[in-house]
Amino acid sequence: MAPARQAVPGVAVIAEDGSGIMLSDIDDIDKLGCAERELAMRERFYPRWVESGKMRANKAIREIAVMAAIVMDYRDAVAQRQKEGK
Repeated sequence: MAPARQAVPGVAVIAEDGSGIMLSDIDDIDKLGCAERELAMRERFYPRWVESGKMRANKAIREIAVMAAIVMDYRDAVAQRQKEGK
């Protein structure tokens, strides 16, 4: 897969092959899924990085907590939208 590059700041992300996506087409469900995957990655790798000295423990804890908060925010947003029938 070709690396993405931002063609129009805040509007679209276009890959080298010309494919792309409008940022307005990314909804809270997409964002929630991405944030959940990122949180799982951090929970898996950060402890190893702390152990190997690549990352400080307090930084790892904070970064995991911030991503967990983002996941909670998007879960709440998705639940609210579903409740409203949107």
